[in-house]
Amino acid sequence: MRNTYLLLFAFICFSCNRIPTTVTTVLQQSGSNRKELDSVITYYKRDGNTEKLQAAYYLIGNMDDKFSYDGDEVKNYDCLFNIIDSLRKNKVKLSIESPVLRAKWDSLVKRYGFPRVEEADSVKDYTIVKAHDLIENINQAYTTWQAVKWSKNISFDQFCEYLLPYRVGTERLDPWRAYLHNKYKPFRDTVKYNNSYQLACAINKRLRKEIALNHIVDNYPFNMTVKQMERVRLGACKHLVFYEAMVMRANGIPVSIEQAPLWGNLNRGHEWLSLLMEDGKRYAFDAAQDQFAMKTPYRFAKVFRYSFAALHKDISDANDIPPVLLDNHLTDVTAEYTPSHDLEVPMKYKSAIPHQHAILCTFGKNWKPQDWGTVKNDKVLFKNVGVNLVYNVMYYEHDRLLPASDPFIVDNTGILHFFAPGKEQDMILTRKFPNSELNNVNAKVMLGGKFQGANKADFSDAVDFFQITSIPLKYETIGVLNKQSFRYVRYLTAEKHKTNLAELEFYGLFGKDTVMLTGNIRGYPEIAKDVGTPYQNAFDGKPETYFSGEKDSTSWAGLDLGKGERIVKIRYCPRSDSNFILANDIYELFIWQKDKWVSLGKQIARGSSITFKNIPSNQLYLLHDLTRGKEERIFTYQNNAQVWW
Repeated sequence: MRNTYLLLFAFICFSCNRIPTTVTTVLQQSGSNRKELDSVITYYKRDGNTEKLQAAYYLIGNMDDKFSYDGDEVKNYDCLFNIIDSLRKNKVKLSIESPVLRAKWDSLVKRYGFPRVEEADSVKDYTIVKAHDLIENINQAYTTWQAVKWSKNISFDQFCEYLLPYRVGTERLDPWRAYLHNKYKPFRDTVKYNNSYQLACAINKRLRKEIALNHIVDNYPFNMTVKQMERVRLGACKHLVFYEAMVMRANGIPVSIEQAPLWGNLNRGHEWLSLLMEDGKRYAFDAAQDQFAMKTPYRFAKVFRYSFAALHKDISDANDIPPVLLDNHLTDVTAEYTPSHDLEVPMKYKSAIPHQHAILCTFGKNWKPQDWGTVKNDKVLFKNVGVNLVYNVMYYEHDRLLPASDPFIVDNTGILHFFAPGKEQDMILTRKFPNSELNNVNAKVMLGGKFQGANKADFSDAVDFFQITSIPLKYETIGVLNKQSFRYVRYLTAEKHKTNLAELEFYGLFGKDTVMLTGNIRGYPEIAKDVGTPYQNAFDGKPETYFSGEKDSTSWAGLDLGKGERIVKIRYCPRSDSNFILANDIYELFIWQKDKWVSLGKQIARGSSITFKNIPSNQLYLLHDLTRGKEERIFTYQNNAQVWW
């Protein structure tokens, strides 16, 4: 027995002294920085903790493709962090669409050009990482893993993936683990949190108060360091996700980063976090949001989990696969999020150049790749594909996507339904893009709001014309029966509700004609245009702008008409995406045919809907607004209504 133990000990020592091939490769590439990496290995060989040594091998062995973006293309925009920090210190309110921040961003773009990732320098980690920083990261991560009760049950491999990594993206290297570990110490010390779910929920709730989404910073294409995020406290979804991943990992909470590169029924993608709980189950949640959950109205086509370690996929010929699909760190986890099926799709169209692979696409402004499959006997197989979506199979050739099949719907059972022209029909269209839950939320706050007339400037003699009792989702028109004349008119929000009013119009009589009245714009509260969304926006004729007063004070927007006028009609529009049909805008309807969108004609809208006659049924359609706006979405037409995909 004693000899057995000696042999086992000798084998362990031999294994630890043998440096993995991946590590040797990195060491050979590291140049003058090799002494730093060698120091890490030597340190842990002397330390005697075999798991820490294996952790060092894991990090170093996976440095081959780890890098930071740097250089002038990145540094030119470092002043953005100073700008936002200065605005915040001067107590400037930075809303999600902050006009003042937008102006600052536009000035930077004018000076330096829009920041482009492809123009930035890439600095390999193995050329700059310091031994001290890597050792500190490993020791801190390992100690936390062993000390906190919610991570003790995870395996060493899971520790390496979900706790150990010293970076999460391509942010410039900046040690963060010890700082974030100490910052959240009060959360770990309390007995209130009995498991990883409770602690993660508490941290996420705190982060909701500290960081937020911002559509201007959304344009910043580079990953942020912890220090940068804590200065601006604003960012795109990915910025928030990466920061929260570092916070969680620093506190022994094992999380992975998940992504849908492109929603199946939307023009953009999404990133979020997944908590690996003590029982081995996972819990998905959005970073720094009110609800500790990952809830979405959008449908999954493909979902991937990011891995720090390279997965070493072997693709013999990748020339006919878009580079975006060849990320060596993504594991397909679609089946964990949505019902999915393997799809075998026949190739209808031949290509002039033979292709080993075909590309599964969904629509987002144009057809975009979601996955690839191998072509065999004029068919292609795609694994784990989300259902209840429209797909198209394409060939990738010289940076172009060419048709391999016609579009089709995958139903809940995995059956493919190809579009085939049917008999002609008339189509009544009301939107060019599906209504969103955010529209409903923004418009809902108008419930209880009133339209009033008065002859005293303070509205102390106000008369109610109408009170909103149902959620408005587009332009609404109200007839007014009161025959009195009023000099002052307004919309008054319900108590403790935001205004969220996009447009407001009052109509009177000029002889027998109904005319829109004008006057001096008045309202409350006063909001500077460069800070937020002032009440003047309700009278600018643009449904895409809006007035949104403070929630904790009664706000209003109105007109001083200069003299008494009889009000016969009120027309108003809630804050929305303005993707409903707008009167006097020019619309063009398209149908998909083989490899392009074919126009079925143009029309000027005369109201809140538009009718196109004698249109082939059972097809895929797209509606352009040629007058304004950018958002549009594919749809079918069933049972006299648009069905969005």
